[in-house]
Amino acid sequence: MKKVFVYGTLKRGQGNNHVFPNGSKYVCDGVCDGKLVHLGGFPGLLKGTSGKTYGEVWEVPHLQSLDYLEGNGSFYTREPTIIQVGDEEITAWVYKLPKERYDSYPEVDGGVWI
Repeated sequence: MKKVFVYGTLKRGQGNNHVFPNGSKYVCDGVCDGKLVHLGGFPGLLKGTSGKTYGEVWEVPHLQSLDYLEGNGSFYTREPTIIQVGDEEITAWVYKLPKERYDSYPEVDGGVWI
């Protein structure tokens, strides 16, 4: 199983949560370093920025359906990232955007996408 940190429409109760492959499971909430920006109907986490983004850690059997949804390599880029989970740090895959292209978008208040 692979760990992935999600912070927007893939979270529980959000519109794209159904995209998780069969056998996926929610693990816990977590926090990732980086600024969360509002891109319209969904958010984006900017690479190399200060701030905190709050989301969920999931275990998934594979990443193909998530890569497809997120446009991995053409829109978002999936990269291993340190996630704070309680008093621990874990590494999980996170879909991020290039700062230089999206830094002018409005920041999501408090780093929480609702």
